[in-house]
Amino acid sequence: MQKIKSSVLARMIEAGVTSREFDFLIYISRFQDESGKVEGVHYRDVCTEMGISHQGFYDIKRSLEDKKLIFSGKSSRIDHDITIIGNSFEDTDGFWESYINTNHNIFQCREFFALKAGTKMLAMEMMKISFAGQGKAVIGKDKFYEKYCSMFHVSRRVMRGYLMQLKEFFSVGLKEDKYYITPLEKVYRQSGTKTENERYAEHRIKSICRRHRMDITDQEAVSDTATLAAQYKGDAYRVGKDIWDALCEAIEKSLEMLNEAYRTYKIRTIKPKLIHKILKEALA
Repeated sequence: MQKIKSSVLARMIEAGVTSREFDFLIYISRFQDESGKVEGVHYRDVCTEMGISHQGFYDIKRSLEDKKLIFSGKSSRIDHDITIIGNSFEDTDGFWESYINTNHNIFQCREFFALKAGTKMLAMEMMKISFAGQGKAVIGKDKFYEKYCSMFHVSRRVMRGYLMQLKEFFSVGLKEDKYYITPLEKVYRQSGTKTENERYAEHRIKSICRRHRMDITDQEAVSDTATLAAQYKGDAYRVGKDIWDALCEAIEKSLEMLNEAYRTYKIRTIKPKLIHKILKEALA
């Protein structure tokens, strides 16, 4: 579920998140479940993705906790379970809240992440408004500065700078004292890129395998195993099991079978075909 609620974005703006804190939130949002929880966040994955140090990971995480934007816990000694506070889509009680899809191409572009934090969050605001309307945001010039200067706590000069930087990803036009702001094609998800379900499944498989100290360098094996989640989700539901619990059990069983001849686990590779066979039999 690659979504950030509008209310969470508002709290990010109010809290004045830094550029790195913004990047951290966007990264983990790619792997959250319906409750806004991301299981198995490993510091090395975040450091590699964001180009930060080990200490940088903990500094950012601590700062976002202080700003009440995330809650972090540990169910394993090697990684973290992080929840984006207020980003649950589990039970809305009939209330629908707008959100920004973080699987769009703009959130994969290094040029975007090189922008200032204010520009990034203004981009999300413009995406929210344009997606809710006719594919573009139309707002009076004076109203634009009045609204967003107040929201971001910046001057008109700073806000004008944010707007100019948006031109990398948005068409920004001014006509009759109105701004017409339209996302360019490069903002949207490109065909052929992974869906949010595929990204989530691969993350969960890596997390399960890492917690069993398995080798996760074979991306093809990880991807093949991840496809089992969608393939057997219905079967798991019919027998009253959560697909991820079933997959975890199948992966554990595969380790036992691969190491039957040893006193300790010497073989820790992912075997998608074996895991598939075990899962299929378990859910039959």
